[in-house]
Amino acid sequence: ASCRDYFVDMKYMERQDCLLVAMHHRALPGRVLWHSWEGDLLTLAGSETQELKLCPIPTFNDWWQLVSGQPSPAPPVYAETEEGFTTLPSSKKAKKRKESKGSHAHDPLKAPKCPKQVLDLDAREVGYCKAIEKILVPSDRSIILRTAYQRGVQNCVPELSRDGQVLKPVADDEDGDGDDSAEEEADDFDPFVPLPRKELHSVRVIKDNLTFGMVSDAAWLDTVEAMRGRVSVEEPTPPEEDEDAKRAEALRAAQGIADGDGEAEAEEPAEEAPHEEDEGEQAVNVTERYLQESRFGCLWLVFKDGTRCTVRMHHERLWYTPGDTSWDVSSSRPGVQVTYTPPSGAVVQAFSDASIRQSWPPQRLFPPAGREADEMLPGQAQDIELARLVTPFGVLVIERLSGRKDVHHPSGTRAWRNPTIEELQERSEHFKELAKKKGCDVAARACAERLAEICAAWEANQGEEDDMDPSEQNKYFGMPGHWRVTTCSGRRFGRTLKVEEVAEPGTATGSRTGSQRPSADADRVSKDVPSSHGTGSRPGSKIPSKDISSKEPSKDVPAEAEDDEDLESEPEPPEPPPSLQDILEAVLVDEGSNIEYELDPVPMLVQRDPHTGITSTSNEEGMLILAYPEEESNVCILPDGTRVSQTEDAEGTEVVVEKEGAARVTCHVKDKAYVPHSMVKVEIEDGATMEVVPRRLNLKAELVAADPQAFLAKLRGEPEEDISPALEIAQQQNAMSQHEFCRNSDPREDSYSTNASVILRHVEGTLVHSKGAGEVEVVSGRDIAAIGSDNEKALKTLQDKGCVYLAQVDYDRIYLRDDDGNHFEVKGDQSLDFKLSVSMGDDFASPRCVVPQKPFKHPDASFLPLPEEAPQPRLFVVWGDGEAEELLLRRDYEEAMRLARKDPNTLVVEGERMAWPMSCCKSHSIHRIMHMDPVTVPVRPLELPPGICGTVEQPEMKRTFTQFRQFIEYPEISDQKLKEWESAYEVYRQQEEEQRLLQNTLGEGLKNARRSMNATLQVEQLAKLSQAAASEPEASEQARDGGA
Repeated sequence: ASCRDYFVDMKYMERQDCLLVAMHHRALPGRVLWHSWEGDLLTLAGSETQELKLCPIPTFNDWWQLVSGQPSPAPPVYAETEEGFTTLPSSKKAKKRKESKGSHAHDPLKAPKCPKQVLDLDAREVGYCKAIEKILVPSDRSIILRTAYQRGVQNCVPELSRDGQVLKPVADDEDGDGDDSAEEEADDFDPFVPLPRKELHSVRVIKDNLTFGMVSDAAWLDTVEAMRGRVSVEEPTPPEEDEDAKRAEALRAAQGIADGDGEAEAEEPAEEAPHEEDEGEQAVNVTERYLQESRFGCLWLVFKDGTRCTVRMHHERLWYTPGDTSWDVSSSRPGVQVTYTPPSGAVVQAFSDASIRQSWPPQRLFPPAGREADEMLPGQAQDIELARLVTPFGVLVIERLSGRKDVHHPSGTRAWRNPTIEELQERSEHFKELAKKKGCDVAARACAERLAEICAAWEANQGEEDDMDPSEQNKYFGMPGHWRVTTCSGRRFGRTLKVEEVAEPGTATGSRTGSQRPSADADRVSKDVPSSHGTGSRPGSKIPSKDISSKEPSKDVPAEAEDDEDLESEPEPPEPPPSLQDILEAVLVDEGSNIEYELDPVPMLVQRDPHTGITSTSNEEGMLILAYPEEESNVCILPDGTRVSQTEDAEGTEVVVEKEGAARVTCHVKDKAYVPHSMVKVEIEDGATMEVVPRRLNLKAELVAADPQAFLAKLRGEPEEDISPALEIAQQQNAMSQHEFCRNSDPREDSYSTNASVILRHVEGTLVHSKGAGEVEVVSGRDIAAIGSDNEKALKTLQDKGCVYLAQVDYDRIYLRDDDGNHFEVKGDQSLDFKLSVSMGDDFASPRCVVPQKPFKHPDASFLPLPEEAPQPRLFVVWGDGEAEELLLRRDYEEAMRLARKDPNTLVVEGERMAWPMSCCKSHSIHRIMHMDPVTVPVRPLELPPGICGTVEQPEMKRTFTQFRQFIEYPEISDQKLKEWESAYEVYRQQEEEQRLLQNTLGEGLKNARRSMNATLQVEQLAKLSQAAASEPEASEQARDGGA
């Protein structure tokens, strides 16, 4: 409850020994309100019952005015009017101050109290704390809050005017009879409000069990700044002296005027030519957006159970050609990236290409043992898995700490690539820099240390290898920078990029490297060497030689003798060393860009169970493949326990990737359906689900589902099917329009998905729908439960009702139009705009909130209608023994019961009658089984043949406890019962008062008896004294004096 920024009121009931706590938001006439709070030094001045708090060291000016113990000038007096808080005129000021002096014993003009303790900190940096809050209340039960946190001051004294004088307010005397002229001078004084040194703005929307907002994407802002820097460097500055000549020449060329024509003819259309160009540019650039002017935002959402979600533009995946400054939204649009974080700390991301990435906190991944040298190599036990990615077709890609990548296909084919030593060293330095950053956790340092050990072990392992003669063990393990592939049939081979052979002058040496990219030296040498089109002694030679035919033959030596002498003087060229292709006995593949070399097949064991018909295939690399004949499916079990299941049906293929402790990813590829489509479903551990649909732009610039049939046919190299003439004409027109108007093409043209849409369903029912190009809809679970469905038609109905917040991530804003026609807009720079449908105008300036803890309303608040439903408060009762209760509304109870019925681990007991004295009440209980260990998605049961499964171990019992929640339903109270209760309460109150008076009289008799006893003793003492006086007549005078 404290996360919703409530106002809190409390009252202690002594008789019941309980504390009443009310958390509420204000019901706003005009739907908008401002208020502020002040702390430390600002609260010391003018406070009536201010406790002395710890404050920083103020400046001399503020010390004298606030905390020095000296009288301070009278502060300006404000009064609340229909237009807000305004200063009073001079005559009203005196009257107001007199009234305040007569009604309060505290004089506001007296010197404020001085704090006894002061922090050794500069108040100009950390003091003068202030919070200003703006609240908006739409008609959909949501609340929009904007808070400005301020601290420090920029200037301690006001700036001087031009004549060097500053008007100061004159304080009245203690009786309030000050000089009128002095007060008139003070009326013209504007109170000095210093600007804060630090200020933080925050805007958030609170609705039901959800809080969300928008912030600007800092990474995109850095990218835009880098673009602007490159443009400013690349653009040459034209000389000023040639500007006029170039402008005149361009004008003549545009008008088609020759150089010999007269000046008068050139000057006539001079004003119309630029105008025609501007109109043409506007007509062409209607759908064009500039990169430097675009602002991307990041939508963040926080749920009640602590889960978080962020939606931002996937701008790391370029949708424009590098070097361009704009793009056309009709031909390409940037994708969207959705990130979800459950309470366990795992991160699930959905990218614009419809791939799913999972990562975990590194402290959960480090194995407890196994730090031997062999275990520190890439791909071994100590090379932990940082993340895994699943493509829309079910291909699993595992990324490890060393940078090694493992690729697993649903068919059982496996490939991996070990990093080169240079790549591993660069990655190690990157993690060391992360560990040095301020605020990094212990896991970053542990990763840096582990990566340094892996790098040292990999260098020692590769130091024993000869580049010109790699060992068979190194080939099987995977050479640095090479892909090692093992197919499901047992074939093993390696693949890497082809390195161009470069000949040096005078020699014929080659260059070989194990990395994917050619070395920098090879690139530099290849650039310096001329191409084969240059002159040379042999066709195609790269080194030009001298032209022998240009020499004149000697007259003294015969021509035949000269030729023999030249042949004897030329040395024979040395034999070139073998290239990488020759050493590995590789062949060229992929049109000559890669080389592929064969390895010995992997040893395999194939078994077929005669009873079940299940065929199991295992190899020495730890892979187990199970083939089920009846269901036409197979399951690949990886060495780390990951299962990749593939099932085929009449419409396509279904691939499921699951592992203990990870989210389950299901890829539905319906490439054989009547309308081919695909979808990726992610089941997360806390019960949330994500549905990702690959999408692309069609010819009408609309996002439609991608066609898996056409994409797979293109990958297989099959010819495209015949298309209709109308579609062909449309494609040609689209290509022509793109060629004419678009300045760039989409580099993702060959990708399967460019703008994947994501639907996130939280366990509480909240829905976050990203359409794929920047528009995101946020719908609360209570609104979805009210209409009973969350399909597309139902969401459209909610939009018409004004219950859906629309976030435009590509424009950095959140927008809402509620049911009453009011408009609200939240921007990423933490600004907030609104437009009410009934007010006379909303373009007034925001109040300064100079009076703390006072509401500042809308200027038209006197006649603006109140909201039909105010934000509901939360009421708590905290008893003296530690127990607490909350008074809930009917709708809150129904929402809690709805969620409990959906949970399979919850038992709901409703409608139980309670015993006396609450026999008229009903009890509703919720019993939920909670896990003490981290919750994971359960792995589906797997059918194994008897020859493999052996003895099945019993699953470990999980530690659980039962969470209990009870609702007590009280009967409805009619008006007659309410009157009877009030009369009975009045009688009870009277009886209680009589009993209190009676209890006060108890013990009065004892007090009276004690008084009578004391009086009797005094009388006896006086009698004894009188007898003594009679027996002694000579002392009678003294006795009388003593008795008196």
